[in-house]
Amino acid sequence: MRRELFRLVGDASFVFGCRVTGAVLTFLAQLLLARFMGAAELGIYVLAFSWLILISTLSSVGYAEATIRFVGHYLAHADHSRLHGYVRRGQQINAATSVSFAGLGLLLIMAFRGWIVDDRIIPFTIAMLCIPFYSFIRLYSSYAHALSRFALTYLPGAVLRPGLFLGAVALAWWTDFNLSAERAMGIHGALIVFIALVQVTFFFRGPTLALLQNIPQFETRTWLRTSTPLLMITLFTQYFPEITIILISPHLSPEEVGVFYVSYRTALLIAFGFFAVNSVMMPAAARLYSKGDIEGLQSLVARTTLLKFGPSLCAVIVVVLFGREILSIFGEGFDTGYEAFVILTLAQLLISAVGPVDMLLRITGHQDRCLLAFGVSLVLAVLLNLVLVPLFGIVGAAAAVFIVVAFWSSWLHSLVVRHLSIKPSVFALASTLANR
Repeated sequence: MRRELFRLVGDASFVFGCRVTGAVLTFLAQLLLARFMGAAELGIYVLAFSWLILISTLSSVGYAEATIRFVGHYLAHADHSRLHGYVRRGQQINAATSVSFAGLGLLLIMAFRGWIVDDRIIPFTIAMLCIPFYSFIRLYSSYAHALSRFALTYLPGAVLRPGLFLGAVALAWWTDFNLSAERAMGIHGALIVFIALVQVTFFFRGPTLALLQNIPQFETRTWLRTSTPLLMITLFTQYFPEITIILISPHLSPEEVGVFYVSYRTALLIAFGFFAVNSVMMPAAARLYSKGDIEGLQSLVARTTLLKFGPSLCAVIVVVLFGREILSIFGEGFDTGYEAFVILTLAQLLISAVGPVDMLLRITGHQDRCLLAFGVSLVLAVLLNLVLVPLFGIVGAAAAVFIVVAFWSSWLHSLVVRHLSIKPSVFALASTLANR
């Protein structure tokens, strides 16, 4: 028992360390890119990379998101045939969809070449070519995570990739190399290919091979029925910044896109704490729900929400007082994103105040109820960006983010209250803890 506890603590510490290291390396790389390239080139680069991330995520049709649920179940029941089937079907679907999406993207670039600004063609082309590789990084990371191979889960994509990219950008800065958007995208693309090959090579070594010896059995319809809602949740809770960058790009200059990106990514540093807290809370919450201990789950949610809300409120105060100085670190002209920075930080405060609603719906099997909420939210995001961004620029884009976040958060909050009989918002939970 003690050995298992030490192992759990060790694994949790390793994962948290990898995530912190990766977040720091990514932030430093973004900082160097902004100072070295300027807002315009950064805007082109982040737009191309946003397309790469979004399409790669769609390519797995949610298989990566559903892996822990199914692979964990098959491991617990020693059902290695279905485990093998799940891994193989994921590979097949991911390969077919990612290559198809990449091919379609390249065809569209060729077909509309005359309509695309010249300095965007090469970065967009590189992004399309990298879609299959980035998609497989996500998929194999999810497989490794479900098999408790945490080093293979986090080191290649979360630490090694941003670390090597930071080193390459720093080297370019040190040698006065002219780092344009297309060159930055080329460097990152080469690293993505390298990381994908490393991950695939090491995944099929050691104990994994023994688990994949049985004749595979497939339940594709069941897997897809579960994975699709999880994909929608992931898009809005983890990749909404990329969706926003794509939506605002037709209405803003590359400089404005670059300023908005820096403002949004810096505001999202608050959200990093959310994921860290949620990663610790999820196993305990799942156990309490499986036992039917709603009162215990309510207490756990209360402490989690308050734990996230306090630091978020402090972060908002810091941004209001020192937001311009923080943005100035990225270089000249980035402080023009101050108003948007404040609004985007307030959106993160709102998420913390509402509580871990998306996580609660996922671990309790109510993920299907999120589909309509996020579908309507996507339509709302498109409409708001069409109206607000041309009128108010990056401030309008930030306002659109805040409104959409408030919309889906409120909707999911109502679902949690209705179906789980839990009040997750900070306002309700303060009284919950006071009465205990």
